[in-house]
Amino acid sequence: MIHIGSLDIKTEVVVLILSIIAMLLQLLCCFKAKRTFIRLIPTVIVLLAAIIFAGIAILSDGWDAFAFMMLAIWCGTAA
Repeated sequence: MIHIGSLDIKTEVVVLILSIIAMLLQLLCCFKAKRTFIRLIPTVIVLLAAIIFAGIAILSDGWDAFAFMMLAIWCGTAA
């Protein structure tokens, strides 16, 4: 927990908010870029994450495999 004055804020919430802000700034920078390679960086990162999650799902057993495959499908559709 992070203590801000009398508020007790969970660390996950802070990380989530900061990551959303960082992703929006990255998206803005990619739209302003002139080179095609720089514009494709977020797509390549998400596709790599999908491939890694699919590989982990193949190597895992039970519910872990299901969860990693769901993450792979989510990343693949986001790309």
